[in-house]
This record gives sequence, structure tokens and C-alpha cells, in this order.
Amino acid sequence: MKKSEFKKMMKKENKAFKNYYVYEIIIILLTMIMVVGNVFATSKNLILNNITIINSILIMIIAIPIILIDVKNDKDIKEMYQIYNKESKIPEYKDKTKSLKIVLVISIVAALISGIITITNISVNKDPYISEIENTLEITSNKGNIIKTQYEDFGGFSLKIPTEFKIMSDEMLNVKYPNGNPPSLVYTNERGTINVALVMNDVAMKNTQIEEYIKTMESTYKNYSKDVKVNFWEINNHKIGEIEFTTQASDTEIYNHIIAFSVDGKLRLVNFNCTKELEDEWKEISKFIIDSIKFA
Repeated sequence: MKKSEFKKMMKKENKAFKNYYVYEIIIILLTMIMVVGNVFATSKNLILNNITIINSILIMIIAIPIILIDVKNDKDIKEMYQIYNKESKIPEYKDKTKSLKIVLVISIVAALISGIITITNISVNKDPYISEIENTLEITSNKGNIIKTQYEDFGGFSLKIPTEFKIMSDEMLNVKYPNGNPPSLVYTNERGTINVALVMNDVAMKNTQIEEYIKTMESTYKNYSKDVKVNFWEINNHKIGEIEFTTQASDTEIYNHIIAFSVDGKLRLVNFNCTKELEDEWKEISKFIIDSIKFA
């Protein structure tokens, strides 16, 4: 008799043997639901890293005991199978359903805890500022001015742009960037003192290279800029490198807020900049604009 046939026979002859696999299947299904839910919520940036870690620990609390019990059960079946082949009688099966019932209870509790903290983190503990930029096209500056924005599609990603901003003319681009190599597109206010510049060219850039790229920018700008700040975050599997700094222009200082990311293997840059005099009012608005980025 083959081992697979022996197991089928045992399931018919021994209730404890059959119940073992019923409990095991239920526990494995609960574990898989937790794994899939955790991976999905993490990949979609719906939960924070600490929630991902907690869920992973809960999964391990279930997985480790069931693996150990299963290894022991397979060993017992192997020994029983050998005895059956030698003596042609069904040996005694050591009932493990008591241990599995405990693991099943632990699994149910762990799944409930995981579900509660995941749902709570998504619906209740979501960053209120992120919720605001997702649900409104307006932001009020610290001087009480209401800035209206609208989403603009740039092929692969979208960004909120102030409705009062217009696309900078070629003539103004030549004045702003006299040394050549201007951005692909610039949205600007009437006076040209506040800009959202976009660089969309064919420079190859992988998602994994963004951090190194921003750190290189940081090293460069630290040589002649002040207040250089760097940050990294991720949205929809896109690594975002963020850098802020102030540079000296001919007659004033310029506040720069830049993000770099990859779209279809190409480098994309968004640079919000304004004169130093406008920084206090527009710094939070620049964050509102930068954080509004969405990927197709």
C-alpha cells in the first residue's frame, strides 16, 4: 500500500486522524487571509510600518506552532506506515487535535486582532493632513488667502496645480534659464515669483536609484545652499526622494522644494520654488502640492 493510500485509510478509520487535517486546513486558511491582507495593505500604503510588523508577528505566532506540530505529525505517520507494512495492522495514532484546537483558538484571536488594528489604522488613524489633500482642492495660507488647485495629468502621474498659475511662456523661460536646459514645463504666478517646474525627459532612472540620486543632490547643494533637508517616502510602490534648500539668486534668496521619482524607468522631477519673501506663506502650500502626487 502506498503512503497516500494509507493516509486515506486512516482518515476513514480514525476520527482523530481525520480531524487533524480539518483543523489544519482551517488554521492555514486563516493564516493565508492574514498574509494576503497584510501584503495588500502594505503594498497600497494603507497601513504604517509598525502595523505591518505587528501583523507579521501575529502571523508567525500562528505559523510556528502549526509547522512544529505538522513536522511531528508527518514523523508519526511515517512510523505508523512502516509498522503497518511490516505487521499489516493499524498502529495507534497519537491524537493531536487538542494541540490543534489551542492553535486554532490562537489563530482566531490573532486574525481578529490583526483585522481590528488594520481596519482601525486605515479608517481612523490615517494622517489628517493626507486626508485633507485627498479630499479638497483648496488650502488656506497662513495669511488667510485661499489657494484653489486642480489636478493636472503629466503622463504617469498627476499633481495639484494652483488654478491661478499659467504655463510659463518660452520668452520667460529663456529669461529664467539663460544658461539653457530649462525644465520641460513650468507653471507660474503672474509675477513669476512662485513656480512649479517639471522635468520630464528620457534620463533613465530606476525606482531603486532614487535614494542615491537625492543623496547626490544633497551633497552637491550643501556646498552652496543652506537649510538642506532630505526625506524619503513611498506611494503606490513609487519611491519618492524629497529635498528642500535655499539658494542665492542675483537679488534675493530662492526656496526650493523638490521631489524626484521614476515613471516607466525615466527620471521625473517636480520643483516648487518661490522667493524668500514668499516662503512663509507658501511653504505649507508647497507641501500640499507635493503631497498631492498620484500615480496612474
